[in-house]
Order: sequence, then structure tokens, then C-alpha cells
Amino acid sequence: MIARSCNDPFNSSKPTCLLEKRCVPEHSIPPVARRYMRTALSAVLAISVAGCAGHRYSPMRLVSHMFGPSPGALIGTVSSDEPQATLVGRDILQRGGNAADAATAMGLALSVTLPSRASLGAGGACLAYRPGDQNGGRAFMFLPVAGTVTAPDMPHADRPAAVPMLARGLYLMHLQYGSAAFSELVPDAIALAANGINVSRQLAGDLAAVQVPLLADPGVRAVFSRSDGKALAEGDALVQTHLSGALDQIRSMGVGDLYNGALGQSFVAGSQGAGGGLQMSDMRSAIPSERLPLSLSSGDTQVAFLPPPADGGLGSAVAFRAASSSDATTRAQASVAAWRAQNGNHASGTGDDMTARAQAFVNGGGGKRRWAAFASGFDLVHRGGPFGHGCRV
Repeated sequence: MIARSCNDPFNSSKPTCLLEKRCVPEHSIPPVARRYMRTALSAVLAISVAGCAGHRYSPMRLVSHMFGPSPGALIGTVSSDEPQATLVGRDILQRGGNAADAATAMGLALSVTLPSRASLGAGGACLAYRPGDQNGGRAFMFLPVAGTVTAPDMPHADRPAAVPMLARGLYLMHLQYGSAAFSELVPDAIALAANGINVSRQLAGDLAAVQVPLLADPGVRAVFSRSDGKALAEGDALVQTHLSGALDQIRSMGVGDLYNGALGQSFVAGSQGAGGGLQMSDMRSAIPSERLPLSLSSGDTQVAFLPPPADGGLGSAVAFRAASSSDATTRAQASVAAWRAQNGNHASGTGDDMTARAQAFVNGGGGKRRWAAFASGFDLVHRGGPFGHGCRV
């Protein structure tokens, strides 16, 4: 998901925000850079959040006084994996919001329109940049955090769940780069959940791929199945009343309610009932981080990438650095495997120290001997896809 806001086509003073594994600074980027910056959002199982339904909102409704008049015809660019969420981001820019506002609203809207890939129970990462930022802006990391599954007083957890990080991560990014109140960016997602959407082809395909284990859960089956017991298909209506209530509670009580308040207690109770095993202590202690991104230059253009443990950013940085080579993709794949071999699947260390190690790794060619062996046909074992770590539910 990308959101870019502009004042004029040549000199923007507003930030660019890029959710997940791509980065587009506020300058034009050479075509070769664009080719290596497209990484899709990872997909897994959707998680439905329980809450109490509140006010109902009209579809695509924006508060009239939220931003004031539109700044003009040239407002910027938004892009996401789902068109209804993209329209939400576009409308935010039309009302004068900046890129961070649009990215936040789109992220929340995606939790409704494409919950298989960006649910409220998910995590992710975001790159944000405004003119004047040093070192390529900032990376906001809110990857899923495993919950406690061994506490003596906890019910048996046969399906361990991760702490939902999306809301807290978007809030941190928006706190640093946004211009509107966070609560003003939630109503569109509430409206989409309460009034319903038509299931897209992408969501229908995701549901069909996991429908047997997905529909085995009674609560999920009530939301994502048809009257014939099969998963919702393309074009079917999807109404998520409980999710709209949870989003409305976040709007009125703040994001902290999901981690410290009544909404969090409801989420934990639902998790434990489904065998997920989360506890309130897990919710409270899961904090997103803000750190330096990986950064490379192409002429006068500086390009930023997500740092580890988001492997997609590391692989994209290696591919970008080797863009003139015919084996750039192979180098990227082998470099991610080499990084994991050296540092573990989730690299040790914290914050900017880890970024510094990864930056040195990329500048050094990303494990040249490792990718040379890979290109020569040696058996190189790596866990998961080379670009697959960025966002998991």
C-alpha cells in the first residue's frame, strides 16, 4: 500500500508513507528502481475481532469539517491491494490529508475489505518520509508478536495466536507523520464493515484456499460462509457487524483500548475460547518500533527499504543494488537465505543496531559467496519465500 501527497508536481512538503515492503521517496524514481520495488502483501488467515456495534455510517462518508477544502486537482497518489480501500485513501487526500493520513485510513479499510491479507489481527511495517528527513525517513515495524502459551493458569492453546499489531503500528506511524486526528480516519472502515462490501475476486480466492480450516470455527463461519455452508464467493455480500463495533470503539476510546481496555479483554477472551491463548499481558507488552531504514542511492535519488526482520526489504535492497545484473533476483533470494543463516530467521539485536548490520550486509554485496553457490546450483536451504516475511497475521 502506497500513499503519496503533493502540493505541486515538483516540490512537495508533505510526507510519503509506504505500508509494507516498498518505498517511494518524494522525488521521481528511475524506471529500474520501480521494477524492484513491487512486493505484494503476504496473506494468511483472517481474524475477526468482537465488539459491540455502535453508530452506523454511510459508505465512504468523510466528516465534512475533517480537513477543509480540497487543495486542488493535483493531490497525490494512492495504491493498495484492494480498490475500495484505495478509494478511501484517495478521498483522504482530496480533503487535504497527507500521505500518512491516507495510508492509515487505507490500512484500516483493508482490514475490512481484504481481511485475508491485512486484518485487524495482523501486523506489518511502514516506511514514511518527508522532505528534510535524514537517512531515508523512518521505518515503523509492527510485525506480529507471539503470545504466551505456557502460563500455568492459561487454558490449553492448541492454535497459538499472535498479538494484533496493525492498529498500534499505524497509530505510531500516524503520530509521527500524520496531520489529522486518528479518530477522523476510522469512520470509512466502520462504514464498510457495517454496511457491507462485495467480496472481491482476491478475497474470494483467499477464502476458498483455506475454507476447510477457516469454516471449522463457528464464529468465523458465521461471517465468511454462505447459506450452503461454503466460503463466500466473488460478488457475495460481506457484512462484519462485530468488526465495525470494534473499529467504532477504537475511534471513540482510542487505540489503547485494544491493548489495555475492554476491547482488549474481549479480544483475549475470544482468543482463549478459540485456542489462541493470548493474555492481557501479551497485549500490553507488544510495542511497535521506530527505526532507521536500509538506504541506497541511485544518482541523486535516495531509496529506502524496510530493515530486518522484514526480509522483503533486505531482498529488495540487494536486488536494487544489483539492478544492472541479469541475476539480481537470484542474488536477492540467496542474500536473504545468507542473512537468515548468519542471524537466524528473526535476527537478534534491536532497532538501529540491526539496521546497521543489515546495511553493511547489503553494501558488502549481500553474502556474495552464498548467492554464487546458489547460482551454481548448490542446495541452498532457506525457510519460506525470499520475500515472504514482511506481514503475517
